[in-house]
Amino acid sequence: MWAQLKTFEPVLEPFWQAWREGRGHEGAPGLAVVHRVAAEEGRATLVVQAMALRALCLLEAGDFAGATRCARRGSRMARTEEQEMVLANLVLARCRRWVGRGALAARILAALPAPTTATLAPWWRWERFLTGLEPEAPHLHGHDDLAHFARRLLTCTSIAEFDVCAQALCAPSGHVGPIEQEAQLLLAALDVRIDPEVFAASTTPAVPQDSAEALVRWANGHAAALPAPLQSLARPLHDDDGFVVVVAAPDRKPRRVLAHGMVLVRALGLAPSERRAHRQDRLDTAAAALALAGPQGLEEATFFASVYGFSFVPALHDGTFRALIHRLRSHLGADASVHRSLGRIHMQLHRAVVLPDPRSAPNAGDDILSLLARTRTPVTAAEAAARLNLSVRTVQAVLRELLADGVCQQQREGRHVRYVVEDSTFTEPTDWQRIG
Repeated sequence: MWAQLKTFEPVLEPFWQAWREGRGHEGAPGLAVVHRVAAEEGRATLVVQAMALRALCLLEAGDFAGATRCARRGSRMARTEEQEMVLANLVLARCRRWVGRGALAARILAALPAPTTATLAPWWRWERFLTGLEPEAPHLHGHDDLAHFARRLLTCTSIAEFDVCAQALCAPSGHVGPIEQEAQLLLAALDVRIDPEVFAASTTPAVPQDSAEALVRWANGHAAALPAPLQSLARPLHDDDGFVVVVAAPDRKPRRVLAHGMVLVRALGLAPSERRAHRQDRLDTAAAALALAGPQGLEEATFFASVYGFSFVPALHDGTFRALIHRLRSHLGADASVHRSLGRIHMQLHRAVVLPDPRSAPNAGDDILSLLARTRTPVTAAEAAARLNLSVRTVQAVLRELLADGVCQQQREGRHVRYVVEDSTFTEPTDWQRIG
């Protein structure tokens, strides 16, 4: 199915083939020439397709700024032809997601109707999946559809089912190289059995080294955020699971996994028999930081900064530090012991633990922005607060910051003020409903 993702202009087929094979970075210079000649000859369709493909190639090469510029130009030029409009805005959404602006990607994809052809429909479904949007047009889903297996992977109930979906997701079957890259990153973020360093060392050419290294830094606790292409998936599966959890055991190397991978954690006997009913962000952060540090632990100053977000001054903060350690020991109970000596602090595990890590969870701003992007109609602060289970005051404060940053806009309707996320480039289609 993915092999059918190709150009509608024959002159671009070699460039599409290179991108599908993970060699798109080789084609960017040639595409600039094609675009210039097409513009001189007045071939509008070729101009749009060349610009969209050039954006994809630059994105693969790591030139995010160049990719975004090309994607924005392609989106602006593709406002008359339906097929090119979908292609250009799929590329724009992909660029937005890859630079960590998942809310803008979701806004674009929520407005694009489902393509009816096998050329763009699988890609549309995959992009929607990775921006956290719910599936649409289920009658268009095939059993060999990548997004279908990815969604199943997040809701598996057994190791056997998980492994079947993982094999289908990552098996070579004519899928596009850059898409295979994301599928492999997703699996590495979910599967507690995968050693991040081994993954990075053994990745195929489809996975750029910087993406693999970003996954390693996140899994090992050296970076709070998931690799940008996966950030919209950091959502909890159940109320008792965190967004991201740390899995550690006396005989295992600790690592983070997405909470959607808890089915494997539980099936492997790594989840505690009793879960603490109420999470406390500061204590959870402290426990997760120590668990990820392993037996060597952390310097006191590093540990303090990871929990509180500012530098440790012993003369000012020693009492706070002691109180934190006392509360942390009570928080962990019989699962682990916490030891402090010679300016370091470390955790000694007595059994396997699964600890939520609030540092990787979306903040209130992320949640509000995500809600606005997924809602086709503007919402009030009160409506957003009700949907997200936040106080109206918290939502109002966040919305003021988002407005000041230019991330969202407000619209007045009588006495009500409503808020919406709009991409500065994307124009929502209004005169057509289905794409052929």
